[in-house]
Amino acid sequence: MLNAAIKNSRKAAQNIEFLQSDIITFKSNKALDYICCTNDIINYVSKEQINGCFNNLYKNLKKGGVLLFDISSSYRLENIIANATFSDDTDDVTYIWNNHKLKDNIFMDIIIFERQGGKYLRFDENHIQYIYTVREIENALKAAGFKNIFVYDFLTYNTPKNTSERIQFAATK
Repeated sequence: MLNAAIKNSRKAAQNIEFLQSDIITFKSNKALDYICCTNDIINYVSKEQINGCFNNLYKNLKKGGVLLFDISSSYRLENIIANATFSDDTDDVTYIWNNHKLKDNIFMDIIIFERQGGKYLRFDENHIQYIYTVREIENALKAAGFKNIFVYDFLTYNTPKNTSERIQFAATK
């Protein structure tokens, strides 16, 4: 994804610095205007680490800097993803994705078969996504010092509903 973003920024003649790091230990050499975390990154941060994560991101922003991120909602994780199996079969890739709800997280077991030449190679992945309510995220952001916290239904400026599957956050240092 970073390679595609770099390519697109160059094509648009934009000089953007992209950084790849563990979100828990992320450290920039200079204070940043924006930090953008997409595709459920925050859902991968454990309940024990969420406050430290937001504290760390706060430290890496300039005064007035903005943190933007999205999460899979508790509704989506508990009612759509939990204890369900998903699969897809195309000419080049087949996957089977099994999910199990544990106490406050979803354990994801993904088996991928990818065509490489005349063979299919198997890849196994395990993921854990933590279930957060909007209130838990807002409280952790406030505890880190963030202000002007905005919460939206994904890709809109609308207030999330109880059945919203994805939720966006914007918070200012």
